[in-house]
Amino acid sequence: MLSEPLTKRDQIIKANVEASKVLAGPLWNKSYAQEMAEKSYDRSFYPDGIGFQLGAIGMSGDRSEKLSKLSVPSLVIHGEVDPLLPLHCGEATGPSYTQSKLVTFEEMGHDLPEKYWPEIIEGLLNFC
Repeated sequence: MLSEPLTKRDQIIKANVEASKVLAGPLWNKSYAQEMAEKSYDRSFYPDGIGFQLGAIGMSGDRSEKLSKLSVPSLVIHGEVDPLLPLHCGEATGPSYTQSKLVTFEEMGHDLPEKYWPEIIEGLLNFC
């Protein structure tokens, strides 16, 4: 049976912090996750958004042909330990673009850990 929906700010923030722990990989930072969960909730709490996003992803189908027509530099950044979208997803996306570069990070999951911010920023500035 499904649990009751979370309705209180503190419950929702706690659940988001716990979810981030699962998605982040070995560089998860609890205090940063807490801060981001609070800011996210306070900025735009919209629980239906997750369902809409998942529905859009499920309905979008294969985008390879459309991606191959892009003519702008594209930096594909992917975590090597992403539990949501495994590395092979990033490896498949990168070559889809005409002007793309795939950059992977060994200890990165489905987030952007502070350890890699300088490299990510440098990549964006130099490639894109």
